[in-house]
Parts: sequence; C-alpha cells; structure tokens
Amino acid sequence: QSAHSSRRDSAIHYSPSELQALNGYLKTLEPIEILDWAVDHLPALHLITVFDLSSCAIASLFSKLSKRRNSSRPLVKFLFIDTLHQFPQTTQLAQRLTDHYSLDLQTFYPLGANTVAEFEMLLGPKLWETDSAIYNYITKVEPTRRAFEEVGFQAVVKENIWTTDLQGRNQSRLPILEVDDTGVIKINPLNKWTWEETWSYVKAESVPYNSLLDIGYRQINDFHSTKIP
Repeated sequence: QSAHSSRRDSAIHYSPSELQALNGYLKTLEPIEILDWAVDHLPALHLITVFDLSSCAIASLFSKLSKRRNSSRPLVKFLFIDTLHQFPQTTQLAQRLTDHYSLDLQTFYPLGANTVAEFEMLLGPKLWETDSAIYNYITKVEPTRRAFEEVGFQAVVKENIWTTDLQGRNQSRLPILEVDDTGVIKINPLNKWTWEETWSYVKAESVPYNSLLDIGYRQINDFHSTKIP
C-alpha cells in the first residue's frame, strides 16, 4: 500500500451538508478560535506560504494560540514556495518571521535550482516573458506538488485572497472550510477580515511584515508580476 493511499484511507471526509454546517458554525468564531478548532479537529496543519500579509497575521495568531494551549511544539508547519523571483524584502521577511515566532519552516525551490544563477543556467533569463505557463509550472505548481508528495499534508491553512466588492471593500473570496479535488482540507481563518482589518491587526500587534507595504504595495508576488503602486 502506497503512502498516498494510506493517507487517503486515514483522511477526514466531509459531506457537502457537513461542510455547510461547519462553515455556518465557523462563521461565528474569531480567527484565533477558528485556528483553535482546526488544531483540534484537522490532521497536522500546514501553511503553504509566499509570506503575504495574511500569513504574517496567521503566524502571530498561531503564536498566541500556542501560548494559550501551553504547546511545546509548533501547531503548524510553514511550507515556503520560493520561486527565486521574489522581492528581496519577501525573503528577508521569511527569515524575520521565522526568527520572531520560531516557525517550523521548510522551503521548496524550483526543481534543480536553489539560486537565480542556477535557474537561469537551466532555463535562461526572463522565462516568465518567453513562456509564462512553463514559468508558472516550474516555480509554483511543481514545487507545491512536490511539497505535497514529500510532506503528505491533509489539511492546509490558507493565505487569504481579497477581492474588492461594489462598495470598494477588500473582502475575502474564500470559504472558511473547503475540500479540494484531491481531498485536502483547506481552512481560511481570516475569512471575515478585510485587507484593511488584517493590516490594522499586523500593525497593532507589531507583527513583522513586508516593508514594501509601507510604500503602497498590496498583494506582493514575484517582482516581475506585482502591481506597482
């Protein structure tokens, strides 16, 4: 029996009606309470991260929760998908957050390359311009898939995705609890927080964050695809 099949056999399964009921319940909770529920009810939690604003807030919330629960071990494992094309401020933030909260962090790079020089030697410069689909697969899809293969996670904490509504508010467009096509359970603890509320929390709690936010950046991705303010 393969590791994958044994993980599937031991996985938690939710019916559509159970998911609906759980989402109704989780909507009544605050973010730290959602994470508390997740620690108790879901398999070992992982967070696949590019160290955006929401992951900074989530790191802080897990730190608080760990103290509240008197836990001697990290409650979540951070999996950093390093495309090798992030801003320097993003990789610096990864180290600062790891040091500040003693994160359990594992980094995944594009296959066969741990540096920009190695990447360009294999694939040439500015691959995102010559073949964006291949670039996206090599830097994001394949490393994420490899993380799943190596770590075997069943439950992930989601970084938030905000969308602007008709009133101009940056609301989450993710449900709190969902199950993807592979059976991985995904939980989004910041579902109720707007971007502005998340930013206010990070500032109020002195959470390390990406310094690019101070000059107007919002969603920070690779340096070549991030919208300049």
